[in-house]
Amino acid sequence: MGRAWSFKATAAMCAVVAVGAVAWTWSRWKGDVDPVGAVIGLGSAGLAMAAWRQGRLAQRAADADLQVWSGRLAVAVLQAETKQRAQLLGESAVIDVEFTFRRQGSPVSAAPRGSLQEVVAYFRGLDAPQRVVVTGPAGAGKTVLAVQLIIGLLTGRAPDDPIPIRLSAASWDTGVPVADWLAGHLTAAFALSPVTARALVETGRILPFIDGLDEMDETSSPGFASRAGQVLRALDGYQHGLTRSRLVVTCRTGQYDALVDADAGARATARIELTRVSGDKAWRFIQAVTDQEDPARWQPVLDALTSGGGVLAGALSTPWQLTLVTTVYQERDPASGRYLRDPQELTELTSEEEVHQHLLRRFVHARVTAAGGRGAPAPEQAHAWLAVLAGYLHANEKRPPFAERALSATDLVPHELWPLAGHRPRHVAVLVFRAVGLLMAGLLLVQIWSKYPDEPTLPNGLITVGCVVFVRMVGSGPWMQPWYAPKRIDLSRFRTAEGLRRLAWGVRVVLPGAFAYGVVFAFVLGPATGASFGVSLGLVIGIAAGLTVGAPAAADARTVIRYDTAGALTLVLIYTLATGLICTLVAQWPAVLAVTCGLAVSLFLLSAAPLMGGPASLRYLAFLLCTRGLLPWRLGRFLDWCYGAGLLRISGIAYQFRHLELRDHLAAHPESRPTD
Repeated sequence: MGRAWSFKATAAMCAVVAVGAVAWTWSRWKGDVDPVGAVIGLGSAGLAMAAWRQGRLAQRAADADLQVWSGRLAVAVLQAETKQRAQLLGESAVIDVEFTFRRQGSPVSAAPRGSLQEVVAYFRGLDAPQRVVVTGPAGAGKTVLAVQLIIGLLTGRAPDDPIPIRLSAASWDTGVPVADWLAGHLTAAFALSPVTARALVETGRILPFIDGLDEMDETSSPGFASRAGQVLRALDGYQHGLTRSRLVVTCRTGQYDALVDADAGARATARIELTRVSGDKAWRFIQAVTDQEDPARWQPVLDALTSGGGVLAGALSTPWQLTLVTTVYQERDPASGRYLRDPQELTELTSEEEVHQHLLRRFVHARVTAAGGRGAPAPEQAHAWLAVLAGYLHANEKRPPFAERALSATDLVPHELWPLAGHRPRHVAVLVFRAVGLLMAGLLLVQIWSKYPDEPTLPNGLITVGCVVFVRMVGSGPWMQPWYAPKRIDLSRFRTAEGLRRLAWGVRVVLPGAFAYGVVFAFVLGPATGASFGVSLGLVIGIAAGLTVGAPAAADARTVIRYDTAGALTLVLIYTLATGLICTLVAQWPAVLAVTCGLAVSLFLLSAAPLMGGPASLRYLAFLLCTRGLLPWRLGRFLDWCYGAGLLRISGIAYQFRHLELRDHLAAHPESRPTD
């Protein structure tokens, strides 16, 4: 309430200053205004308003071309999930995990069993509307199965088939309807316009894969009123027409059993349960990964796996645990090449939990050492940085909404990590922007005063600069908004009919405002300069708006930041050149003064309407400044390196820990322990 009142009061003061400037300059320029020009200007304004309306209609029609957008989205999802599968499974052998059908009172019937390699055919063989819940113990391969199913459904997809979209369940604010959440995800992760995203959801072209239902609640026994329970009830009511919509949900066995016991399980769904990896399959996997380089090293473990029962047979019965053990015990000394650990020591551990913690403590060190490469951090440093991020995500499970948003407990989106440092990044970003803007305005004022000390129009310039500075500071208000979607410039729009329509739309939308600016500046700077300024301003801003889109669907998190930064710098350059040329050619100002004026005006326009980006990347920079010593300066590069090293995975533009257990372990053990 206080901030809104302050903003309105400041805007009112600006209006008073502007009216005063217009009244004062009217008395100076009275009689010099061209009536014909005024009539033409008013007529142009009317035409601009009509064109603006037609442009908006054309924009909506272009956004609603669902067949085209469905195809583009399907290609982007297939590329992303194929890359994700390669990162999760690597180049080693893939365990063909088996699953069984569990009826649990559901009227849905299905084949009694299946496997990872057969999951696509199994899903297509289900009765409509094909609703599946995938359960299994921690590390059983639920996400891998979901990714495999998505790739299979998209391979050879018919034009009218729905597009499977994988979403993190933990990112769902249960107060948001299912359709709104899906549309919002499409807009944020795949840069679709809100109109297109909403149309795709409402026409049933999206098949949601809700991954990690067990990650929504901290308890291992969620009840009817839990977040997971609310999600399942919302999904029960999610329909396309008169039938329930298709969907896939993944959840740990224990948590889903608790939901079923609380009468909160999903209705009319086929539940498939991933089974544990048999000792024979685990043996074959270890042999394939180690390539039998030294069979004697692993023989005690292999004997324990195939002897039936025992601690190791139970501890190494999931793909995740097998990944841990092969990673940890295949680590070599970088200098000598000898193995750092002997697998036989696993046979001396007395419980499955002891085996599990033993492997987790050594996993980060082993992955960092194995990945290596230029710029690789030290294992201890990587552990410390990852522990900070893991602690932040873990704390978000209990944290109330921050800046009007429920913070994710799984997703690491670089430009949305600023809450880790509290509200400081927001204030630092605005202070930096205001400082630069005030510096440029001050330089402009000094140059005007020194160049024209006796010029009678100096008050006009001073009042103009004062208005620009004052409005610019008020215009910093948009930069205080908590969440900004990064932008980018799409120059390919010059080469397509659709792109040219969007450019025309941008110009038409801005022209009425540009006409108003032209009228005001005509009073202050003279008819010729004011008209030139207004027209050029409209063209520049219109083209900028027409070229600006969200981040591309295939972009990664680092590229998104680069696009946003490049867009803001390009906008400043365009505004500066356009304003500088006007001041030089029309107002006959010296080049230095014209460029300074251009920079001041560009910063003012960028603060008032950051069309082509800026807020997201500047706040990310402020976040890095506020977390010096806790996180690396090149955080995006570090996260990308961790993805390549197999410590993180990617979902859309978000990084996630490879496994929830790895996140929890790092959050609970921020200090790296010596490895034996």
